[in-house]
Amino acid sequence: MNRGTSLKVFTALCMLFLLGACTINAEMFGGAKDLLSEDPGNQLTLKGQFPLGDPAFSGEFKNYVTAAPGNRFVFATFDDDVYVTTDAGVIIKKFTPPGVTSISGLTVDSNGVIYITGSYDPNPNDTRFIRKFDMDGNYLGEAVTYTDEGGGAVALPENPYVAPDGSIYVSAFSQIRKYNAAGTLQTTYGSVQGTNDGEFQGTHTFFVESDGSIYVADTWSDRLQKFNANGTFNSKFTWPRQVPAPSIVTSLMRESNGDFVLTERMGGDGRITSFDGAGTLKWTRDGTERGSAKYDSNLMSLTKYNGFYYLGYRDSLVLYNVADGTFFKEYKKMLSNPFSVTRNKDGFFFVGAGNGLHKFNAKGEWQLTFGSTSGAMYSGVAVSSDDTVYAIDIVNPGKVFKYDINGNSLGFLAVPTSAAPYGLSIDKNDNLFVADGGGGGLIKIPLATGVPAAFAAGQYTIPAGVSCQPDGTVLIMDFNGAASIGKRFNADGTLADTFGNAGPGTIGGTALGVTADPTSGRIYVAHATANKIMVYESNGDYVTDFTNADFNQPFGIYADSAGDIFVADQLNNNVKKFKSDGTMATE
Repeated sequence: MNRGTSLKVFTALCMLFLLGACTINAEMFGGAKDLLSEDPGNQLTLKGQFPLGDPAFSGEFKNYVTAAPGNRFVFATFDDDVYVTTDAGVIIKKFTPPGVTSISGLTVDSNGVIYITGSYDPNPNDTRFIRKFDMDGNYLGEAVTYTDEGGGAVALPENPYVAPDGSIYVSAFSQIRKYNAAGTLQTTYGSVQGTNDGEFQGTHTFFVESDGSIYVADTWSDRLQKFNANGTFNSKFTWPRQVPAPSIVTSLMRESNGDFVLTERMGGDGRITSFDGAGTLKWTRDGTERGSAKYDSNLMSLTKYNGFYYLGYRDSLVLYNVADGTFFKEYKKMLSNPFSVTRNKDGFFFVGAGNGLHKFNAKGEWQLTFGSTSGAMYSGVAVSSDDTVYAIDIVNPGKVFKYDINGNSLGFLAVPTSAAPYGLSIDKNDNLFVADGGGGGLIKIPLATGVPAAFAAGQYTIPAGVSCQPDGTVLIMDFNGAASIGKRFNADGTLADTFGNAGPGTIGGTALGVTADPTSGRIYVAHATANKIMVYESNGDYVTDFTNADFNQPFGIYADSAGDIFVADQLNNNVKKFKSDGTMATE
């Protein structure tokens, strides 16, 4: 194949990588989701530290973060998925509430029941609800049925709160509405939009005291109003707004000493601010104390747990001390578009992604991020016998980057013929192999010399994945622009056999990842376009394939000596673990 044709095929491969940066969820723009009676909802039960890098406290925009009983946290995402996690951010449950088009609020009562407000139609005049679920995502019924109140006559309910006695409070445009545990309206607070006492101006947030009185802050004014439990106006004071009106107030809390904490956001500014009961500023934080850019309008939600405020911001969760507002910790997004994964002899994981190289310990706990953390595409990562980490970056070809086990740079190996590196592997003799999709072909580099040379030249089209085996053979995925097939080469570069090119085990499409169980020799192929893993015996005979409902372009794949399989699921931003029979594992 000439270099011009090679580059055309390379372009097709590149499109898959680039999709990770621009893919959106079509459900955000299409028609309504199915109604409750037609859709049981999508549920995923997880325990333990896997998948690596899964959303939880990082990786997703978190709406309505809520501390819940049993050391749990619950939040919703823009895609109307609900996550239940441990207090360490490990996912326990993910579910999509059935029949929901838009989640407008979420809270959890003292019994662990999740209350979700929203609508189940794009034009929700009479499709509003307050709906209950347990922590496993099971539907428990409607807390409030808005058809009983005239349907469209009531504004979309938001920001629910459930009191210890079971009373339910929600925002509804110019009102706060209180229902008893049976869902019957008891009291309203506020009347019309306005600046008079007892009126709300713009969106608002509220806090309910133990005696049933309510404090309310709204968007267009600097006043904080207090209402009696019966709904009548009590008093007001001016609070120290830090973001000029009309900033959106998203959360309000009152501490036992009478101090308030409030979050506000608008445009390029967002704040978490504390002030006393007379409106005197105690402290304010704009995000720069994290060592990062200041907060903007993506400041999402606030909850309190074990002496800390947990602030949801973009794909992070930021912790502040309740006592004085000092910054404590930030859970940052771990993986963005992971392409490759491997392990070293001590069980540490190394994941190549679009936001750097990431190290996890054997338990799956994140340790550190190194390399280029923006604009990179680490399509291959491997570890040599002396624990040197090698990585290739498709955005920065012509080099194999070197790091020590702690992420410190050791320079790079020059590979002048590499134009688009897609795969990387190291054999038992510390020979490094690069699969280059931009015309460089298969490249072998003895680490002892660092001198690159062509390997198995002329016996493939475009090598898009490579995996060295204990017996000295080398597996590759060979892509011709339309379909992939598997090939095995002997150590001397002669072709040993092919697989996946005929019969029920035909690979086809675009498969970029290949690995084999080092004990049994069984081969596993990650099929990016078919969203599945294909399985072959060591002799190339097709066995089966397995998939996962959550797969979205699985790229890299690695099998360890225990028979576990790890898949870099690119567009899901995680690395999934499977047993040899295709069962997803979480520990």
